[in-house]
Amino acid sequence: MADGELSDAIRRFIRDRVHSVEQLEVLLLLAGSAPQEWDAARVSQKLYTQPESAATRLADLHTHGLLTTGSAPGLYRYAAPTPAMDEVVRGLGVAYKERKDAVIREIFSRPLDNLRTFADAFRIRRED
Repeated sequence: MADGELSDAIRRFIRDRVHSVEQLEVLLLLAGSAPQEWDAARVSQKLYTQPESAATRLADLHTHGLLTTGSAPGLYRYAAPTPAMDEVVRGLGVAYKERKDAVIREIFSRPLDNLRTFADAFRIRRED
């Protein structure tokens, strides 16, 4: 992997499971403090975001199988479904610290790809 580039595994993970920088930061916060449990209010206070937004990100990550519910309703903790997935999340954390711009570019390139695919579906093509 060249300096500044992300591994294919990290790129795939971002494409498949990360929809925003805020979601990534929530994931990395919980992964970095495992097995500690977090609720939306605490996450929002730590990351300087709105509690409603933090609650949405926590629910998304839970749906993607990266968080498990905690000891009480509204509490979550990091729990990657496999050791390989945990390794990718840990690698993503390192990449975000060392090459934040590359990670952010990858997150924001994803919607463009989806939008381009959607637009191409409506492209009028000439028949020969």
